Amino acid sequence: MNKDFPYICFKEILKRGRQELINNVLNENPDLYTALYKDLDSPIYTICMELYEVKWLNAHWKAVLTVLEQKNLSSYDRQILISLFAKWYSDFIKQWDYTSFDRNLFDEKMSILRSLMIQNTNWENNLKKVQVSFEKSERILDEKIKELKENI
Repeated sequence: MNKDFPYICFKEILKRGRQELINNVLNENPDLYTALYKDLDSPIYTICMELYEVKWLNAHWKAVLTVLEQKNLSSYDRQILISLFAKWYSDFIKQWDYTSFDRNLFDEKMSILRSLMIQNTNWENNLKKVQVSFEKSERILDEKIKELKENI
């Protein structure tokens, strides 16, 4: 194994991650734009942004694992690479105030955040249904009042 390979590889993974972030902004990625167009003071805004961030960070680790799977490495080289990548990745995610323990919880956290987003969407939909129901009832009552006035 080339001694520069781990450094170049991790640098490329980080570069692709940044490019993905840029592409998500330019291509109006639904996950990112769902978060960006929420009310900044809304709790769902924070949840959506955190979900996007966790997915983005997790994609880096998945890229590392993909590289390790694709390379034909000896057991010893694989252990060295995993150790190096784990250390670098741990340092990388700490910049977002996540710990290396969090890395193991990303999938679970994404699932929870998705559930919260779905619950929020359901709540908003139910709220709209209630509002429509009130408007419908109000319209019916207005028509009955109008009809009663005409009959007097």
